[in-house]
Amino acid sequence: MIKNIIFDLGNVLVKYSPENFLNKYVKKENQEDFIINIFKSKDWLELDRGTLSYEDAIEVFTKRVPEEKESIEKLFRENISSCISPIEENV
Repeated sequence: MIKNIIFDLGNVLVKYSPENFLNKYVKKENQEDFIINIFKSKDWLELDRGTLSYEDAIEVFTKRVPEEKESIEKLFRENISSCISPIEENV
């Protein structure tokens, strides 16, 4: 009897591309800070693990990049899916 099935989604079934979101919603002059303080942070890994909620992430990341408060809220409330897209040949 199969008890658990584990899927490796990242760069197997879906491509992770935060650039899509950055280019559309984050001011050009803030993009590097956004990448370093959000997408490349250890807290982003906690989101991946499911140990950090979106609401807590909004609070943490807004403290780091306050000038992008609106885009941070937009990322977690509306557009997180804009960072991923299916890899058609693998799906």
